[in-house]
Amino acid sequence: HENGFVEVNGKFYLIGGRGISAVNIFDPVTRIWTSGAQPPVELHHFQAVAFQNKIYAICAFTGAYPSETPVDMVYIYDTENNTWSNGPSIPVNRRRGSAGVTLYNNKFYIVCGIQNGHTNGWVPWLDEFDPVTGSWTELPDAPRARDHFHAGLINGKIYCAGGRLTSQPNFAANTIAEVDVYDITNQTWSTPSQIITPRGAPAVAVVNNELIVAGGEVDYQNSA
Repeated sequence: HENGFVEVNGKFYLIGGRGISAVNIFDPVTRIWTSGAQPPVELHHFQAVAFQNKIYAICAFTGAYPSETPVDMVYIYDTENNTWSNGPSIPVNRRRGSAGVTLYNNKFYIVCGIQNGHTNGWVPWLDEFDPVTGSWTELPDAPRARDHFHAGLINGKIYCAGGRLTSQPNFAANTIAEVDVYDITNQTWSTPSQIITPRGAPAVAVVNNELIVAGGEVDYQNSA
């Protein structure tokens, strides 16, 4: 629940989620699942991204609903050695969970998110994280805050579609229709379109330069 799922070298890694569970590894050729190491702490509400055979959990939450707290550092899973390690500390004033994360030219881009679990503290922040130096660079804010979404990268642009401003008592309300796009080279934001059926917490993937947004949570039906 609220986990990451990412492909590395032809295998799929189911990682994190509420509680502390072993990494689950699926081989699509043999169709066999195996287990990897458990994370050192509970990690959920993050977009898993792979880089150099390692999976990065950046700006994750830990703790219980509805007051989950952002973790203070980057956590890294090494798929080759089946080990977890602590990455660089996240600047105190940029910590949040449920953000979108993409990788471009060997640097991570972390966009938006929420600071206080499922309650409040939505942010429009955009940060660049260099995994080699551990440095963080603040970039222009997005046109609007959002959380519970995943970002997609297409041709050097970061696409933010879906998501919401999560709050209580109706956590699934306040969905966002606008699609915000960041041009990494030009460092500019635009809002070229809207998603037809706004929803929070969808599954997101890029397939053949198209952004696929599937499933999610809405406040007009009882289940996701």
